[in-house]
Amino acid sequence: MILEMPASDTAHLIGGASADMGITAGTATSVIESQWSSGFVAQLVFAAEDAVNSWTLQFEMNADITNIWNAEIVSKEGNLYTVKNVGFNGNLSAGGEASFGFQAAGSDSTITFRNPA
Repeated sequence: MILEMPASDTAHLIGGASADMGITAGTATSVIESQWSSGFVAQLVFAAEDAVNSWTLQFEMNADITNIWNAEIVSKEGNLYTVKNVGFNGNLSAGGEASFGFQAAGSDSTITFRNPA
């Protein structure tokens, strides 16, 4: 089941310190840093509730990412993006934060986080 959540509400991260840890809760937010008629730049930040060795985050957006930093796109299916950490920002302590940003083409800058289950 996938639950839709506003950008500032609780999101879930996939991953963890051990294989049996499963889905780890955290909070995620997004900020549009600049916007113009055909695109925008966004910064996303999340804090892990528990310690994790890697993370994966899903969000929906009606725009195409043209450049991303501090994360890697795993997949894009329709408007659903799945992104994961890059080497240096995968380890987070409980309450630790990771951030990444991207430039996107499109006029709709709404980002809706998804909870994979």
